[in-house]
Amino acid sequence: MIGGTITASYAADASFTLLGGGLVMQNYGGTISASYWDTESTGQSTSGGGIGKSTAELQSPTGYTGIYSDWNVDVDGDGIGDDPWEFGMSSEYPIFKYQQESSESSDSGR
Repeated sequence: MIGGTITASYAADASFTLLGGGLVMQNYGGTISASYWDTESTGQSTSGGGIGKSTAELQSPTGYTGIYSDWNVDVDGDGIGDDPWEFGMSSEYPIFKYQQESSESSDSGR
């Protein structure tokens, strides 16, 4: 990552981190906040930014609490948190609602 900002995100896929690094391989002047990677599912113990968490730690909060307390971010630019995450059950990763809606829209067209 060269510059830029990563906020309220996570990585849990080993293929995403194939080149090394948990959340990002290297960070050259960027800002990373409230962002994590799954040390178990990615197999990565280090990262250029973010905080490594276990699968259980990433899947246990079921709302904007604990490690996700800063995740109610402003997506549409109006200065108000947009409740963009669906937390599901305690054995699921959070899902970005806009991603979920997009996936559901494409499925309904079949």
